[in-house]
Amino acid sequence: MRFNPLAMRSRRTDSPFHFVSAARSDVGGARKLNEDACLDSPDVGLWVVADGMGGHDAGDHASQLIVEALRGVRPPASAPAFLADVRAKMNEVHTRLLADADRLGPGRVIGSTVVMLLAFGGHYAGLWVGDSRLYQLRSGRFSQLSRDHTHYEEMVDAGIVTAEAGRSHPQANVLTRAVGYAELQLDKVRGPIQAGDVFLLCSDGLVKFVGDDEIAEILGRQSPEEAAKTLVDLTLVRGASDNVTVVVVRCDSAR
Repeated sequence: MRFNPLAMRSRRTDSPFHFVSAARSDVGGARKLNEDACLDSPDVGLWVVADGMGGHDAGDHASQLIVEALRGVRPPASAPAFLADVRAKMNEVHTRLLADADRLGPGRVIGSTVVMLLAFGGHYAGLWVGDSRLYQLRSGRFSQLSRDHTHYEEMVDAGIVTAEAGRSHPQANVLTRAVGYAELQLDKVRGPIQAGDVFLLCSDGLVKFVGDDEIAEILGRQSPEEAAKTLVDLTLVRGASDNVTVVVVRCDSAR
């Protein structure tokens, strides 16, 4: 069976919000191996998408290692403890992947991108490295909270190319950071959660084929389970030359 639907889940007892989330992943139309992995854990307040680095050794091993490590995160006692636990597990995975690659010989890389959403006490934090993305839909406004770690984004920052060049640019998918590559540097964004917020975590296989306006419209009118399915189905209909994974999280008031 080609699809790998992951059950919608909803629970968090220590939060002013009630989280409803769903995840879906597919190998796509051109790949034989799904190097994406994801975690949907509303009981902890943790959601993850990892995308193994295509063209390198064992990208699926890298993404699965990330998800399995983060699956071990327990319900947190505080926001700082939550962040510290997640960062510690990511550092452990990074160190292991560097060692695994070193055993294969000089110049080998076993790596993965990752994007994570953490929710605790009415606030969220997004952590990421690479080009898997975190979006937020709030009161009809759709925003990308993460920023890709690619050579293309560096050229945009330097004024060499314009942002409008998009993912068609040849440097769009050339990563500058990843888990298992060089020094691990996780970027972070954080803020208060509002009732009605919808977050989307996705691998780059989605945004190659579905535009921001389409994504926002789907997230705004469908449940997380329906939206996750619709986004992946739409990607497949349009060719899906890459693996595609999405995690959709809706934040409702618990009162």
